[in-house]
Amino acid sequence: ISSDLERNGRVLHQALADIRRVRLWLREETGLPASKTGVFGLSLGGYVAASAYSIDRDWPCAVLAYCGGNVSETLWGDHWLNRIAGWKEGLIRQGLSLSDVRDRCRLTDPLTHADPSRPGGILLLASPIDEIVPEANARALAVGLGGAEISWTGGGHVQACLALSQQHDRILAHFRRTLGNR
Repeated sequence: ISSDLERNGRVLHQALADIRRVRLWLREETGLPASKTGVFGLSLGGYVAASAYSIDRDWPCAVLAYCGGNVSETLWGDHWLNRIAGWKEGLIRQGLSLSDVRDRCRLTDPLTHADPSRPGGILLLASPIDEIVPEANARALAVGLGGAEISWTGGGHVQACLALSQQHDRILAHFRRTLGNR
C-alpha cells in the first residue's frame, strides 16, 4: 500500500487473481471443491480477502482480521504507520484532498464490493483500540457485509496481529461451522 493509488489498484487486482489461482491449484491438486475452501486475510490481506469474498461468490466463508472499510481513512489517518510510511504526505504532495482520495480509492475499498447477502460466512476480528483500522471502519465493513459477526480482541494493530494465535480456536470453529468438519 502506498500513496500511489493507481499502483494500489493494480496490486489489489493482482492479489485477487493470485487468490483465485491458489484456489484453482488446490482444487486441481487435491480435489478439494470450492465449497470446502475459505479465505483468510490479516491486516492488508484482510482488505484483499474481504474483496475476494464479495467479488467471487464461490468463497463460502472468510475470516477478515484487523481490516475494515473506508481504506481512504487508513491512508489519510493520523497514526504511527502513516507517519512512517508517509501516505498522507504523499497524497497531499499530489494535490489530493481526503475527498479526492475517497473517490480514487472507491474501487480498492472492500465496502465498494461488500456483499450483504452472506453475513453468516464472515468472521471479522477487530480491536476497538486499533490505531490503524479504527473501530468505526471495522463496524462499517461488518455492516456492508450484511451485519457480519465481529469478534472484538484487545491490543493495538500490531499487538492484535501478533496475538492472532489466541484467536485460533475461534477461527477454526468458524471455518468448521461454515465449511463442515473435514
